[in-house]
Amino acid sequence: MDPPASNVPSVGDAPTTPRRLGQKVVCGWCRAEVPVPPRGRVPKWCSSSCRHRAWEQRRAADAGLAAVEVVDRVVEVVKVEKVVEERRVQVPVPRSPRSARGGLTC
Repeated sequence: MDPPASNVPSVGDAPTTPRRLGQKVVCGWCRAEVPVPPRGRVPKWCSSSCRHRAWEQRRAADAGLAAVEVVDRVVEVVKVEKVVEERRVQVPVPRSPRSARGGLTC
């Protein structure tokens, strides 16, 4: 027996998520931001090379192989240091205040 027609979801009843202009998702391989198009599938990868690398890693993991090759490299880094020179100057301070007229108060 068929279920009642009111309980069967139709194409128009399918849940949809409205897309806003400027929405972005993260690439599954390199974590770069990927813009979401207004229609169509939501992308998983930012480029075909990221998609291919993810496929290679899945294939190697399924075969029980190491998917990542570790390479040691020597890298020179230039370190920039900012040197700040501090000077302290002593300013003479009068011992007794002067009056508003410019004379000394006694």
